[in-house]
Amino acid sequence: MQMREKIPLRRALDAIHHLDEPQSQPWLDVLEGARQLVGGDTATFIMFDGSGGLLRFEQQCVDARAEREYVEHFHASDIVAPLGHGLPAGTWLDTAQRFTQTELDRQAFYADFMCVHRMRQIVTFMAVETSSRRAGLSVQRNHPSDDIGRRVDSEPMRTFTTALQNAMQQRQRDAALSLSFVDATFETFNEAVFLVTPAGAVLHVSELARAWLGERGALQLRQGRLWHADQRSQGLLVRRLREAAGGGPARRLVLAGPVGRTHRLDLARADLQLSISGEILVVVRVCRDRREAALNAEALEIAFGITPSEARVLEALMRGAAPKQYAIDNAVSYHTVRAQIASLMEKMACTRQTDLIGKAWTRV
Repeated sequence: MQMREKIPLRRALDAIHHLDEPQSQPWLDVLEGARQLVGGDTATFIMFDGSGGLLRFEQQCVDARAEREYVEHFHASDIVAPLGHGLPAGTWLDTAQRFTQTELDRQAFYADFMCVHRMRQIVTFMAVETSSRRAGLSVQRNHPSDDIGRRVDSEPMRTFTTALQNAMQQRQRDAALSLSFVDATFETFNEAVFLVTPAGAVLHVSELARAWLGERGALQLRQGRLWHADQRSQGLLVRRLREAAGGGPARRLVLAGPVGRTHRLDLARADLQLSISGEILVVVRVCRDRREAALNAEALEIAFGITPSEARVLEALMRGAAPKQYAIDNAVSYHTVRAQIASLMEKMACTRQTDLIGKAWTRV
């Protein structure tokens, strides 16, 4: 190994060893090592979520204009990212080999971004490939070279990429362990957990959250993102996610759930232990209306000395069901339901149905 390779490799390996420390993200040394070992003009580390949203962009020697244009616009048309779909981590991709010059000339990303910013060849090492994240370390050259294949297959580069892949896999294991602890902790309090990007792309769903997603009227997943059917609620959710990503105190939001229920959301910027490369994420904790936790027909029967069938009717009313709908859903006569409500009013000393429900909630 030549001296010109030993120094950048040593620095890069030392930096890679610190990637398992969430508070330390020495990407500049990692990228500089890759740039020198491959022989490039610039280097980047780019991470996407499962739906193609940009999660992380680190660069070495990339000018500010190119970085801004990529982050704000061109990441959506990156020609390298689609090539990585389904390929295992550890794979190399080279635009000079994957595309003919004619094919490249037809790509807006090549003509309007790569050529403009002197990146006519991009060589990418797939560092992460999971269902929720895809990340690659890329080296860019203004003058394409046929010698890249030999360089990426050299002993120093293999040492570098093996160390990088091992470090990223360790971060994934550590993040998964931290998430399992978070899930278990909040399920103890009957709270569901989502790990999402600031744009709402869902990277992790706890078991309790997964069960709640199937309920009509509650939070749902649409194209891999958190979504609420109510337009105003969706707008508030998007705004709170962005606010939470900025740090500071947790944001609170109350959304409509299934009929008669509400879900309280607490949104906070995720601890770096839950990320795998320092990407900004948001933890969303979801709790049902606390009154619901204690709501069941048996408790109502005991509290008010009513019959089991009356207790079931009262529970349905408290959840927001209309008497006629309850009769249809339970295959009983509407007149029978009306008679049970009248009996409840008498036993609970109420003259109106709203008073009946209010008194029941007060006791629960």
